[in-house]
Amino acid sequence: MKLEVDESGAWLSLGFSVVTTDEGTIKDNARDRACYDGILKRGVTKSGEITDKGWEYINADIPEMEKRFLAELSRVSGMTFREEGHDRHGDLVGSCWVDLNEHPEALAFIFSHANDANMEPYSEPHEITGMKLETVYHKVHPVTLHSVDISFGFIDVSRDEAELLLEAKELPIAEAIEILKPIGVLA
Repeated sequence: MKLEVDESGAWLSLGFSVVTTDEGTIKDNARDRACYDGILKRGVTKSGEITDKGWEYINADIPEMEKRFLAELSRVSGMTFREEGHDRHGDLVGSCWVDLNEHPEALAFIFSHANDANMEPYSEPHEITGMKLETVYHKVHPVTLHSVDISFGFIDVSRDEAELLLEAKELPIAEAIEILKPIGVLA
């Protein structure tokens, strides 16, 4: 996490991760949820196994879900998100930033979703205030809808930074920026 303060603003930047369900859990979810309408005939067998066509639907839907998820995150937080690809675990990772002068509410949002050892590791769409689930899951095939979950968190936020965020998130933005200056690069 980095804070840069100059004449153009107070720019806070950090990394993020968007995680989708791993293959084993997708298979388990399909078996457990195979009774839902539309799944049996289109992508999952009666025994709960995902068909080749089902995997095609899932593999086509996940990148679209990730894009819509990031767009919704941007809408609800005021932050800008940039994808940088998938890591070795298959998680979508990237950078995000916000001018705290323009979007002071982003501090509370960042604190709520920071992946520090003291906090819940990731937030699902229904846990993010203002996020529209119908946007994230728009046009997703039923097999994907019932077997793939998506979640989000900010990464590489240290305990010290999380404590500073906790202290700063309720303050007027000028005071919050002063508290956050130790984590940043000042112009």
